[in-house]
Amino acid sequence: MTMPSVALAYNRLTFGAKHGDPAAPTPLTLNAWLSAQLTEAATDTPAVTESLVNVRLKFVGQDPTTGDPLPPQMLPLTWLNADEAALWANFRTAGKDYAQTQRPGAEIQAASYIRAAQSPNQLAEQMVEFWHSHFNVQVNSSEQAGSTYPAFDAVLRANALGNFRSMLGAVAKSAAMMFYLNQVQSTGKAPNENYAREVMELHTLGIQRYLGLTTPPNEVGTGYSDTDVKQGALILSGWTIDYETGAFVFRAGEHASGAKVYLGHTIPASGQAEGELLFDIPANHPGTANTIATKLYKRFVGDTPPANSAAVAAMSQAFLANLQAPNQIALVLQALILSPEFAASSGAKFKTPFEFVVSLLRVAGLPINPTATLNFLLSQMGDPRFAWVPPNGRPDVSGPWMSNGSLLERWRAAETIMGVAAEILPGDLTGIFDVLQRVRPGGPIELTNAAQAVDRVVDVMIPNAGQTTRAALLAFASTPEILGTPGTFTNATRLRVALGRLVATAAATSEFQFRG
Repeated sequence: MTMPSVALAYNRLTFGAKHGDPAAPTPLTLNAWLSAQLTEAATDTPAVTESLVNVRLKFVGQDPTTGDPLPPQMLPLTWLNADEAALWANFRTAGKDYAQTQRPGAEIQAASYIRAAQSPNQLAEQMVEFWHSHFNVQVNSSEQAGSTYPAFDAVLRANALGNFRSMLGAVAKSAAMMFYLNQVQSTGKAPNENYAREVMELHTLGIQRYLGLTTPPNEVGTGYSDTDVKQGALILSGWTIDYETGAFVFRAGEHASGAKVYLGHTIPASGQAEGELLFDIPANHPGTANTIATKLYKRFVGDTPPANSAAVAAMSQAFLANLQAPNQIALVLQALILSPEFAASSGAKFKTPFEFVVSLLRVAGLPINPTATLNFLLSQMGDPRFAWVPPNGRPDVSGPWMSNGSLLERWRAAETIMGVAAEILPGDLTGIFDVLQRVRPGGPIELTNAAQAVDRVVDVMIPNAGQTTRAALLAFASTPEILGTPGTFTNATRLRVALGRLVATAAATSEFQFRG
């Protein structure tokens, strides 16, 4: 067992350091902080709830009869905690108002920025993000998916640090997943294989355990084949949604009769119970334990786990030793966090675009107004919010995010967030200005020159910056367009804009792009 450093734990297990965070761990409190992070669920604290209540999100509805656009409105988030019946009723009554069917999903997109940036339960929020990619559902893939997305999100939030089998089963019965992977239309006479395949390929065993068209006799139980996919589709036939209520329902008349053979197990004819066995078998499989452990390694440690990774082995063991535990996932994460590989992984993980945006909001102390502009910025960086099209989920390795084009879009996004787009910020940069003024002990210190401003930015954002980075930032800050023009430090408006651009440039450094 190896304790990680405070800096690594705080930066890697959260969405980035938050300046002035009273809950930030110290060498004396690290153990208690880790224990709390592994215990606290992805629930909204009163402060987060207040922020969510205060949000007003632009909505341009459509006439339900003609589909013509209606005047825009700024509306509160009303669908975040709606139950499945209410969400489905919204879909059923929308008519031609496509925007109304997408509103619940848009509210989950908006809420995700606030929850990730403000929640003290940072590890739980990180795991919500992880499971959204693992059980990927494209929010705008259909009217039904968009309408019921809050219920799907609620499943992931409730189980983020919980039991894998419980989450797997709840996801299977969610309307958003059923419509995304066409399970709603799968019958015994016309089985649809999409969901049955992805359960094994993406959600449990992993594509690396695909054995081909049929399972070789000596590999029964080690992986899955196309025969298992076909049998799985028959087992799940009749699993669908009640079109009156939106709730899961099993229709015995649409279920394929007879026994089936699945992953080397004979499944007796037993109706809905067959489907429960379909999830039990891979959820208890060593291959699934290894797949989840490997994905968590890539999420929190490094892009390429070694073949003999002790951390992956420890996580797999914890997964299998706690199959019935209500905190199974937390115990797996504990094995990861206390591994020597995690402790030695400083500088190994590159931020995804969403992590980049949220970490900038956190470190700069900026107000969070989660408008559609933030979604647009993420899309420009190749990471559309909950809208990844294929079911494999977005990459959790650095390669796709480190191209020159992607890095340029990050810098542009930082510029926008720091003040170019009035839609995001309320006209000034009081947040970052206040943070920079108060970075050093002893209260406010007036900024008087570019070097002092750079020191403040580095102290707040990238305390691990090398001299080369510091020198480059100073050269940038000293230009006339930033802080090099006489009078800038006595003009509050000009100073705030200049500091915003300096912060955006600091966000483009490699030190800020990596997660601790």
